[in-house]
Amino acid sequence: MTGSPATSRGSFRLDMDFHSRWFTSHLAYEIEPTVDGCVTHIQQRLADIKHLLEQAAIMNQTRSMAKAAAVGPSTEMILPGQGD
Repeated sequence: MTGSPATSRGSFRLDMDFHSRWFTSHLAYEIEPTVDGCVTHIQQRLADIKHLLEQAAIMNQTRSMAKAAAVGPSTEMILPGQGD
């Protein structure tokens, strides 16, 4: 959880992250002063863990494919003293 003055308007921002077995969430409050009091802006992002795990698997697969392409078709490794 973090809190900080967010803008030059004198507003205050509070950010919080939540994690559970089933989902992850990010919640942000921005409190903006007005003549009559204040206005609270709320943003919430919620993602289920299954979706996040699927995205992570896709990202790992993409990284592996990129590494393989960068290395080239040969994966042979010659250690010192093995080849002349």
